[in-house]
Amino acid sequence: MGLPLPVVRLLAEHCRARPAGGAVLTLGVQDIDATADEVESLLAGAPIADSPPALRPGDAIAADRFFKALRFSEYQSLDLLDSEGASIIHDLSQPVPHRWRAHFDLVIDGGTIEHVFDIAAALRHIVGLLKVGGAAFHVSPLSGWENHGFYSINPKLLTRFYRANGFQIESAQVVRLSKTSSIREARFDDLTDFDAPLQADSLREYALLVLVARKVAEPATIVGPIDTHQKAAPTATARLRDDLLYWQQEEEFTRVCEQGEALCGPGPRDRYYVIKEFLASLGRLGADTAECGIYRGLGSWIIRHYAEQLPRRAGYRHHLFDSFEGLSAPAPVDAPAAGVRPWRAGDMAWSLDDVKQTLARWEDLAFHRGWIPECFEAAREARFAFVHIDVDLYEPTRDALAFFHPRLIAGGIIVIDDDGFLTCPGARRAVDEFAAATGQRFVRLPTGQAVLVRARG
Repeated sequence: MGLPLPVVRLLAEHCRARPAGGAVLTLGVQDIDATADEVESLLAGAPIADSPPALRPGDAIAADRFFKALRFSEYQSLDLLDSEGASIIHDLSQPVPHRWRAHFDLVIDGGTIEHVFDIAAALRHIVGLLKVGGAAFHVSPLSGWENHGFYSINPKLLTRFYRANGFQIESAQVVRLSKTSSIREARFDDLTDFDAPLQADSLREYALLVLVARKVAEPATIVGPIDTHQKAAPTATARLRDDLLYWQQEEEFTRVCEQGEALCGPGPRDRYYVIKEFLASLGRLGADTAECGIYRGLGSWIIRHYAEQLPRRAGYRHHLFDSFEGLSAPAPVDAPAAGVRPWRAGDMAWSLDDVKQTLARWEDLAFHRGWIPECFEAAREARFAFVHIDVDLYEPTRDALAFFHPRLIAGGIIVIDDDGFLTCPGARRAVDEFAAATGQRFVRLPTGQAVLVRARG
């Protein structure tokens, strides 16, 4: 990947017009198609004299030196693989670690997000990476890049997405590079009507969209834009109402999920709605709540938010049990049927520090780090009103049921996340064995969950 000289020119003009400094992040490790002298001329606003049609190996300015010349004090690069020497190894389709959120003054997408299958997630994470006042600088394929990545990116996508999420579009150009001569020369066309049809000669030229969007405010939730095929974009809060289920229209539940997903990544909302409804059915919390198997913390986000709406006993705690090292090694009983991907040791690992930061708004959390059943020891005296078990495998599901059921108050509820999934035959066996041994009856739901309500009296 690399920034051709015409794009370097636009980036230098941007930094010269609005010097920011601070931290810059490139998505992918970017080569800079400019010499140190050319960069110096561009930053001075002077023309480049006698620019060669191509640079010789070793003549290009190094990326760290380039961004230092642009007055940035910190330069980072992010990539999926470590083969090119990126400083941050991360999959852009997944939530970024907390330490990088709101960290950067400039994020440069130099032709990267079109290679990310979940491009919507990549855009959401760019918003999270930027400070308020920071800018996203996109260099995206528009025409002539057939089969270059998964997508060619229209101006409408970026402008509607950023405007809906607290950004201001500062500039946008179509940069046209010749396919038959030097790509160090280009034709620039300013864009003002982002919904108008674009003309491009894809046989003779590469067309790039270069767009700068500045983060004016922190969005409470990330809004997906709507393509109405009309010039006037809908308001940021517009929603399509083409489904038929009432729960999907609950504004408050949607808002809670969106807030959590902005930090944790997307989750199964139908299963979280089940958790919300059973928790609310208790009416009050006469004991603690717990989640066993935390991953990124979205389940505990939902539980703790809705616990806030119930009367709670004095000294209430929400307990979180996890190794934070991913799954333990599956046993033979956990092997799924042919054609179903098996679990592997280490799947679903996530950082304890990240989960703590995600849930930092609540002070009544008790984290129990370790493998099941050892991690239960510190909570042996606790009593529980609501428990969510999401550990996927036979042994931890068996041991979790054995620990929590005797400590469940009358009327208390256990929700097993994995009972109905072909990927989790071990979890289902643990539920069947527990039911047979105790005479307890689980209610199995079409969401894949199984629910146990402890009898009163």
